[in-house]
Amino acid sequence: MPAPAKTPTEAILGYGTTIEFLSFGFLSRGTNFRGSRGQVDAVPVTNFDSPLPEGDRQWGGDEFIANSIGDPGQMSTSIIWTVGQKLPQIGAEDTIRVTFPLKKGYKTPTTWSGLGFLMSADVSAETKTAYTADVVIQRSGVWTETAATK
Repeated sequence: MPAPAKTPTEAILGYGTTIEFLSFGFLSRGTNFRGSRGQVDAVPVTNFDSPLPEGDRQWGGDEFIANSIGDPGQMSTSIIWTVGQKLPQIGAEDTIRVTFPLKKGYKTPTTWSGLGFLMSADVSAETKTAYTADVVIQRSGVWTETAATK
């Protein structure tokens, strides 16, 4: 992947995480990135053969298994992008790629990619060269992590 074009924002952000909405051609730099690797629901499977707690040193008894279909989760971040780009529309699904900073000694960075959409965008500042916003991105379906390579 070629490096994104250098912008005045790069000096401010120190080459941070990038968030791209690929079909919209939207590229932003992220700060304060927060994103889980998703979650799964617990499915109750307690039946008549399930053991009961015995004595005062045991508790519980309900049994669970992890649902094989997980929620891919959400990401929240503060982003900055150049004036020539338009922030994707709230709710418009796209393929999103998150590229983490290149680690010293590695040739390629770690990336996450998959479908998602903006749930919210609170635009908080505007200058002659860049915009900033606090955004929440809802991920959808299966997401893929590509590990950094040395």
